[in-house]
Amino acid sequence: MMKKIIISLSLAVITLGFILIIQSCGKDDPEIPTASTMADFVYTADNDLIAPTTVTFINKSIKAVSYHWDFGNGSTSTEKNPVFTYTEAGLYKVVLTVEPENNVYYNKLVKETNILVKSPGSLEPKTLFFTSRATGKVHYIVLDTIDPVVLDFPTGGLYKPYGIAVDNANLKVYVTDTDGLIYRYDFNGNNGEVILDAAQVPEVGEPYGILVIGDKIYWAKEAAIYMANLDGSDPQPFAEFSGAPEFPLGMAYDSIAKKIYLVNDKYDFSGGVYTINLDGSGLMEIIPGVDAGAITLDLTHGKLYYTDWIGGVFMANLDGSGVTNINPVMDQNFSWGITVDPEDGFVYVADKGHDIIIRSALDGAGSLNWVTDVDPYAMTIYFPE
Repeated sequence: MMKKIIISLSLAVITLGFILIIQSCGKDDPEIPTASTMADFVYTADNDLIAPTTVTFINKSIKAVSYHWDFGNGSTSTEKNPVFTYTEAGLYKVVLTVEPENNVYYNKLVKETNILVKSPGSLEPKTLFFTSRATGKVHYIVLDTIDPVVLDFPTGGLYKPYGIAVDNANLKVYVTDTDGLIYRYDFNGNNGEVILDAAQVPEVGEPYGILVIGDKIYWAKEAAIYMANLDGSDPQPFAEFSGAPEFPLGMAYDSIAKKIYLVNDKYDFSGGVYTINLDGSGLMEIIPGVDAGAITLDLTHGKLYYTDWIGGVFMANLDGSGVTNINPVMDQNFSWGITVDPEDGFVYVADKGHDIIIRSALDGAGSLNWVTDVDPYAMTIYFPE
């Protein structure tokens, strides 16, 4: 009998100890924090944002209990997903302010976006487009305004956006994502669609630079340049390389000489700037060994520009001669985009490392931090025809 009592007491002590351990562990475990309030929205618009245009705002805010919209022209709304019509052209700053749950005001309670409404019958303005991996979006800046204002495509979701090109004839914007995707958008960012996906079309690979030439798109990938119709159909090799250039990155097109310029990766490969004829013949290295990621052409003045990892922005003749560092003192860090506006005489450089877009004269003079607090990658300019 004594043995049974001792065993029972022992079991009771063990059980009590186990319960205490569980309770103790439960008290020490950190609580899972609740989600913070965040104001956020996207929008769609009809009539290609030409006045009058009706804009539908899609609220994507988190942990908010009320909403206040300012549409940038004195009109406001407290609806969750308002629909608003802009009757006049202009640049409007849309501001969404939300009230958080439990009045916790240390969260992100405001989201702002600029919307450009165009005049009826007007041409698309001269516009600089750039991709950003930080936002997973395409952004753009109208160059005909005095002060640069960064506008956003209404949809994002890109993983690692790289190259960007504009189809002037059809007013479409093409973007490569190195996750194996090629996107096409309307000029204002609406109606985004995947036109090529490596999961279904292995030839896509990891696409980098992209060009629109006539009724074709061309994209760079490891050991090759591929081409397809503008809708992504009929993908096929344009040029395949058994040696250098081992990994084409950025590309530019000389519409006069009918040549594609391309830069070759030097991180793991041999680097260099190359040209190739539009029929796929005549591959030639014109600047050996440089570690460039982006290239652009100024056909008006017969120059090419590229960025190099060693720092600075380089200019050369179209045949590769006369290489000059036009900004040797630039505090450059991870510049991966460059484009040129010969009409107004500017070079634009995307300095991803410092989250800025740099602008200078064509010879590098007067360099300034033109746009700050952005995360720019590849860039291109649309010129009205």
